[in-house]
Amino acid sequence: YLCQGQATATWSAPVIVGNRLVIPGRDEINDFVFCINTDTGELICQGSYEAEAGTAHGPGSRATPFVDGKYVYTFGRRGDLVCWQLADGELVWKKNVNEFGGEEPSHGHSSSPLVYEDKVFVQGGGNALFMAFNKYDGELIWKSDSGLAGFSASILIQENEDSHILFYHGQGLSCIESENGQEIWHVPWEFEMNATTPAVMDNIVFITSFTKGCQAIEYNKDSYR
Repeated sequence: YLCQGQATATWSAPVIVGNRLVIPGRDEINDFVFCINTDTGELICQGSYEAEAGTAHGPGSRATPFVDGKYVYTFGRRGDLVCWQLADGELVWKKNVNEFGGEEPSHGHSSSPLVYEDKVFVQGGGNALFMAFNKYDGELIWKSDSGLAGFSASILIQENEDSHILFYHGQGLSCIESENGQEIWHVPWEFEMNATTPAVMDNIVFITSFTKGCQAIEYNKDSYR
């Protein structure tokens, strides 16, 4: 079921919770999610849905799954955001970001989903660059801004009672209000392949990208320098 030639190809990292390892997979027509016992290597459960994978650079998932309690959230390369039950692999809900104005980037949708409170955050690109879905039923809560989606995982930052999401996308680094999608500040860093996850320590954010170099940003509640 896994690592059998090209039958279940994936570009995603696994995620481990207790004795369960969760990893996406892919065959000729379906996206998969596998749950494997870390002690024995046995397959606990799996789920799948039919999805196209027509663009270049390989058909498998890029985004690392996010486990939140009894649920697993995956984001397929064609834009399918999916909620599964961790216990048995049952599909709970599925939404495609392209149906809300998203646009697939050159190497496929790749930003790992981030779950915070009642929301799942992803980069949709196109006319839905930043998106938040209800983690329980998949309903779109908000979408904001437009532009080229990046390939980086999003980061939660908290300052006092304020909770913000950092999105590293094709135009740079944006700090977004988690409740409504409003952009608080934006650091220009235009590059099609912004793929590394920002590193955060205290109020310093470090970003880097292939061929472009790196930058450290000091931020506060309302701005950066």
